Amino acid sequence: MGNTYYAAEGQFQIDLPHPASGKNEETYEWLHGQAKDGTDGSLTFVEFGPFAFDLNTYSVQVLPKEPGESVEAAARHWWGQTTGRGEFEKLVQSDMDLNRKSAYYAAYRNTRQNYILVSTYIDFDGRYANVFAIVNPQSVFPVSEDDIKKRQWKRYNSFIASLRISGVVPKAEKEKEPATKSLDRATKFFLILGILPVTSHRPE
Repeated sequence: MGNTYYAAEGQFQIDLPHPASGKNEETYEWLHGQAKDGTDGSLTFVEFGPFAFDLNTYSVQVLPKEPGESVEAAARHWWGQTTGRGEFEKLVQSDMDLNRKSAYYAAYRNTRQNYILVSTYIDFDGRYANVFAIVNPQSVFPVSEDDIKKRQWKRYNSFIASLRISGVVPKAEKEKEPATKSLDRATKFFLILGILPVTSHRPE
């Protein structure tokens, strides 16, 4: 694997949250590290973690963008599906420009199990990438709530910055249409994976 993950069909690549090659003290996390990837229709995903000491997980979903769909609408729809039972407390949410691409950043705390879910939805030309992480409060690698709110979690930011999507030209425009079926597939697969123990679909 080296220190970069490449999706099987070449859709995207991203650096590993922890190096898999190098000195023993750098690669120890992978002695107990986990990784899984796959596809569900047009959605491609990978999830890394938990690791030996870093009990957080780091994930990427890449899915098609429907014409007229805005990154904010897509992200809000995903969050609505994910936090539908009301057991989440909003910490931060905002739209932003990320390396000349339109993006939407948000973080919520699960009030029952006390983990934090952080997501950055990024608008590529014709596709969305959802880069999200689950912050485990038991991790030996602590992440402060303040750093999350200020977007200063270095490992997560480096993870996002390393993402490359093949054949996609960055796009910075925003449009305003509701999220569509492709995002429903993304949410469905998120639930199937069981990455979050408490999620639900909101009634239409």
